[in-house]
Amino acid sequence: MKAAAYVCLFLAVCDASAANELVSTTRLRLRDGPSLAARTANVLATGTPVELLSNKPEGNYFNVRLKDRPEVTGWVSGKYVTDSSLGEVRNQTFTLRRFPEPEALDLATRSTKYPDCGGAHFFRWEEKTASSQAGQTSLSTTIKQVLGWAPLPIGKDLASWCEARSGRELKRYTVTGWARTIRTEADGDLHVELTSTANAAITSCIVVEIPPQSAGPEFASARDALDNAVPKTNRSGPTVKQPVKLGFQGLAFFDGWHATSGLPSGHGNCNSTKGAVWELHPIYNVVTP
Repeated sequence: MKAAAYVCLFLAVCDASAANELVSTTRLRLRDGPSLAARTANVLATGTPVELLSNKPEGNYFNVRLKDRPEVTGWVSGKYVTDSSLGEVRNQTFTLRRFPEPEALDLATRSTKYPDCGGAHFFRWEEKTASSQAGQTSLSTTIKQVLGWAPLPIGKDLASWCEARSGRELKRYTVTGWARTIRTEADGDLHVELTSTANAAITSCIVVEIPPQSAGPEFASARDALDNAVPKTNRSGPTVKQPVKLGFQGLAFFDGWHATSGLPSGHGNCNSTKGAVWELHPIYNVVTP
């Protein structure tokens, strides 16, 4: 299905009416094919709007056409295409301005703006709901160690939207911490924030997430275990009134949609270090230490 999203290529702030459009973070080459080796047909001027012809990439490249000259088509690298409402370009450096969640968009809008990643138009959805490694032996880690993990080259760009797991993300871990916040996200994930002690600063947390029950029986069991350990009577909205110490077992996951050149943004309370972009996601088991 052809997408109706538009890409605004700019080195100045896009017009307010361009909110939630996709944008390039620099000047962009329009190529004849989906490859760095393909001939450059054009270098798109800043502010040139293009229409996304398909949300299915070939490698990191997406097929587009010029909005004002629809007869001109070509391929652009998705590594330089992101959501215009995420920020503005200053001195040719992409700087975060504000951070809306793409998951907050209605399904019809998401389906035209973002690729389908394993059955849903959510960031790296197939990886977030992976169950093939559920039987792995868990490695032990700590919240402090997770906060110090080095980032992966995955960002909030179109090409990273369906990025496969790599490196540390292929490993299953167990982490123990104090549940401080529990909330359901728009994509159905159960978002839990953990700190190393019951009274540690809430910003020094990591995120663990349990996918929707419909994604697999192991996730339904994990949600039941969490509800039993932290009943609704111990919650005030998303806040756990009396923090509970729990162990969580799941795959490491680098949520690059929250990454910036500095501290993470839009990741709940967990924005204290660059390593806070790391999560355990999906969670397969919740245990009482």
